[in-house]
Amino acid sequence: MFGTKNKFVFHCMNVKLVQEWLDTCDQYLQYVAKPFSSVSFGDLWKCDQENWSEAYKEWSVVQFWLGCLVAMTLGITRFVDHKNIITTAINVGVRILVAFVLAHLAWFSVSKKKGCFCCLVACCECPPVLLLWGFVDMLWG
Repeated sequence: MFGTKNKFVFHCMNVKLVQEWLDTCDQYLQYVAKPFSSVSFGDLWKCDQENWSEAYKEWSVVQFWLGCLVAMTLGITRFVDHKNIITTAINVGVRILVAFVLAHLAWFSVSKKKGCFCCLVACCECPPVLLLWGFVDMLWG
């Protein structure tokens, strides 16, 4: 059930793990391009899911799009306040990039690795880490 066979594994400076994450960028971009393709918006709210991994994937896509919405709203607000357009555009771009990286990292850690808390430099793999991701996701929104 879990990729680590229910044991604790710690990775530090693991280039293979980073490459594995990078190799899933195209796959995750496809998910972002077609939200709710595997679980409908209405079904995401149910407490009983047919496939929790697919539901989590869809929630991470929602997280990304909400991050984009926040970035665009802040960008429009700054533009209306006559802030520097170049700085505002860079800020919006960085916020969207960070939203993608965080949502993709969460999806990779939970759905692909089945319980891995990654920061790309170090990774802790064990099933209880899924609780940590749940907490972090609540904080990120």
